[in-house]
Amino acid sequence: MKQPRSQEDWKEVRRHKNGGKGILYFERKLFNSEAFKELAKKPKHVLVLLCAVHQLWCEKKPKNDKNRIRFKDGGRLYLIQNELKERFGMANDTIAKAKKRLVDMGFLDVVEVGDVFHAGVYRWSYRWENYPKGDYHPKNARPAGKVVYPEHSLKNPEHPIHKARRQKKQEQEKISVQESNVDSIRELNVNIAHSIQQLNEEVFENRDLPIQ
Repeated sequence: MKQPRSQEDWKEVRRHKNGGKGILYFERKLFNSEAFKELAKKPKHVLVLLCAVHQLWCEKKPKNDKNRIRFKDGGRLYLIQNELKERFGMANDTIAKAKKRLVDMGFLDVVEVGDVFHAGVYRWSYRWENYPKGDYHPKNARPAGKVVYPEHSLKNPEHPIHKARRQKKQEQEKISVQESNVDSIRELNVNIAHSIQQLNEEVFENRDLPIQ
């Protein structure tokens, strides 16, 4: 199975992009919305939003089309854990909360739930226009970032995290046994030394006694 890119890999990707080309799409309506105002209370969540907006590319549309801007690939995007960690130094828990909040507040819809080896797929949404009094809640009940594959779930005893914990516990138990053995040997040596000392003292006291 192909392993995900590490933080160092994403650092190289960002370094070779040299700033990239194109214009970052950010609507004034979005910037002035109540949803964005609420999201801005958590600045790191805004950074994750910018990473989502960064992936939106606009399609050309007929001049007589007055509908909102159309996005390529239907506005599909990815929020990859290691990329976000490399860019902003965020913890996994912070990233997970940011993704969930973006979905809950109507910025994103969950298309495919991610797992340990596959990034989740999201789609840009305009539900945020209805925040906070309208119907901005997600229609998809699947939470962002939930692991759906049993072999990658923390409930699986063979999960790498559980294996690492068992290995650490075994190493601690081994060290504990070794320390216990060392203490036993040390105590035995002390007892032997004490016995030898007593024997020497007895011999020293009895050396001048007459032979019967």
